[in-house]
Amino acid sequence: MAKKTGFDFQKQYEALEKITADFEAGKYSLEMGLKKFEEGLKIAQELKTYLEEVEHSIKTIKGKYRELTSETDRDS
Repeated sequence: MAKKTGFDFQKQYEALEKITADFEAGKYSLEMGLKKFEEGLKIAQELKTYLEEVEHSIKTIKGKYRELTSETDRDS
């Protein structure tokens, strides 16, 4: 389906949630906060890209079945 092999969506999502929770709790110094902010943006971009790939796969699958259904209707 999605092209990213070895990508663990759930693990990455949980990592982003932890960064967010730690920010909200004020756990980071300014320097560490800057690093974590960048890390969070990177993870968010990876998640977005993965979801876009999954969405494309779903549309492709639906398109195949739509074509199959259309052919069956024409044969009737």
